[in-house]
Amino acid sequence: MMRKRWLAALMIGVLAVALGAYAAAGKGSGKGSQSGGTFRIGTSSRIDSLNPYVAFNQDAYSTFEYIYPLLIQYDKANSKFIPDFATSWKISNSGKTWTFKTRKGAKWTDGKPLTSRDAAWSINTDIKYAGTGAANAAGLIAHIKNAKAPNATTLVVNYAAAPGNVLGQFQQFAILPEHIWAKHTGHKGADLKTFSNNAPVVGAGPFKLTKFKKDEIALFQRNDSFYGEKPKADAFGLRMFSNSDTLVSALKAHEIDAIEDVPATAIKTLRSGFNVRSVPGVDQTDFIINSNPKKKKHRELLNLKLKEAFAHSIDRAQIIQVVFLGTAQPASSIVPAPTGSWHNPSLKPETFDLGLANKLLDKLGYKRGSGGIRVANGHKMVYDVIAPTDVHSIPRTFQIIQADFKKIGVQLRQKALDSSAAFDLMSGPNGKYL
Repeated sequence: MMRKRWLAALMIGVLAVALGAYAAAGKGSGKGSQSGGTFRIGTSSRIDSLNPYVAFNQDAYSTFEYIYPLLIQYDKANSKFIPDFATSWKISNSGKTWTFKTRKGAKWTDGKPLTSRDAAWSINTDIKYAGTGAANAAGLIAHIKNAKAPNATTLVVNYAAAPGNVLGQFQQFAILPEHIWAKHTGHKGADLKTFSNNAPVVGAGPFKLTKFKKDEIALFQRNDSFYGEKPKADAFGLRMFSNSDTLVSALKAHEIDAIEDVPATAIKTLRSGFNVRSVPGVDQTDFIINSNPKKKKHRELLNLKLKEAFAHSIDRAQIIQVVFLGTAQPASSIVPAPTGSWHNPSLKPETFDLGLANKLLDKLGYKRGSGGIRVANGHKMVYDVIAPTDVHSIPRTFQIIQADFKKIGVQLRQKALDSSAAFDLMSGPNGKYL
């Protein structure tokens, strides 16, 4: 997908924890945190599927990181790559062959051995069916020719050309149990998408998914047979809420211990009776235009001058104050400041200037028709905007943008869908973004 991101916000991520609500695990003291207990987390997002070849939502991918082994992890202290299921790795002189040594004696939660052969099978399966059932994982195995497991603790990955992102890709790549998934590769791999993978899921991560009720709850228990460092919590639960109001209400009532995403409008309320810790983080709000040059509808949206007009029609300052209560900043590109040296500080966001936007559209020849809506290529400039329902800020943000676009003769209509359905509609048909 080609993206034009006009509003990217540097947000204040907030973890709100109810006072005394985590009594089962014991309260923290000056001597450090205690172990045990069940941590209850609330979210307005969803685990849309337990099948990695189908899932799209972030909470689903987080689940896979909890329950499946990964070759590589990020060191939380300095964001460097560190061993996980792989204990070490080396690169050939050509840069095209990576050899990983994996842990001995690791097991899946059903007691079967976890070896480098599971990793090789997972990689080769995704390569073989990248055009069908494993399309979701195609980006993670790009440029890999094949993977081999000469023995139970050695994985050899061969690339067509020397890549620069091997560790970053494998940090996201879930290794699946061959003895469970191999039977679901029928119909040229299409059956990979039909496997429900119901709880309890056979995995080998630090936690086991023991219960899952779609759109309601997911329960995770510590995996005592995990090959790595054991989690301190005995278990944690993820409770899913239909909207941010009920989510915050549940926290205030001590029904949950924390919420993973706090709406800016709730921060002031939560400061009374709660420990609220604000942590700078990156959360980008994207306004995306389908820029596929092969698309047949609304081809005027491929015009760069039209995009420039649209960019000048978004009042970032108002969105920051109204939607985020001043806890955001306008961003100038798809690479925000927290990325460090990757960010170009000389870039500035477009000014909010409806007069300039109207002049640009007038110059392009898009005249106003009935109701003040402009006409492009014989049709009204009326566009549907796909809006994922699990993002707190979207409804009010859309209202602000919609009102300003009307002033430049462009009508926007909100099409609210859950994240998975929204992605399917954006990428369709058949992932061609048409």
